[in-house]
Amino acid sequence: MNDELTNVWVEEVWGSLAFGKRFLVWDSFKCHISDEMKETVRKMKTVMDVIPGGCTKFLQPLDVSINKPFKAAFRAIYDEVLRKGEVEYSRGGMQKPPNHVLQVQWVVEAWKQIDKEIIKKSFDTCGITTSDPDKIHCLGKGQPTEEARVLLGESNPSIENVARPTLEDSFQQKTDIYDIHNLEDLTDKVLEQSEVEIVMI
Repeated sequence: MNDELTNVWVEEVWGSLAFGKRFLVWDSFKCHISDEMKETVRKMKTVMDVIPGGCTKFLQPLDVSINKPFKAAFRAIYDEVLRKGEVEYSRGGMQKPPNHVLQVQWVVEAWKQIDKEIIKKSFDTCGITTSDPDKIHCLGKGQPTEEARVLLGESNPSIENVARPTLEDSFQQKTDIYDIHNLEDLTDKVLEQSEVEIVMI
């Protein structure tokens, strides 16, 4: 990927159709976090959140829940093709790789085999659609970031008593910090602030 291909993906895949506000989560690859890209997705009524470097294995649904069963399904399809001997060989007798059209067909077939519930649950597992520490995999007992449960107030009730500015307070103080707990807090007034970077907590 590069800046040009990222722009193509944003324009043609993510799109700028008349959807409501949307939430885009991707990694911290430099093409994703440039000022130009932030402005582009903002104009598409999109709130962007970035997974920090080294954290995709904890916070990226594809890495955590989906890639493994998808790759297994894809491999099973390819193994069946090999078992049936449906392969082509070069003049020198070397097996040719499957052509791109065929591979895309296999991708579609493999994707259809992924349980939709696994996909839905993966967003909770990665903490994107929930802040319940019991549902977030990397916060589980014995997991690498178990200690982070304290940041969600589970082991430290006093965190709940820390004063946090409300959305209205933030506007009155003319700060660029907004206490946003869910997508309903993303009012048009917030999204219209061109210099504001919104981070979901």
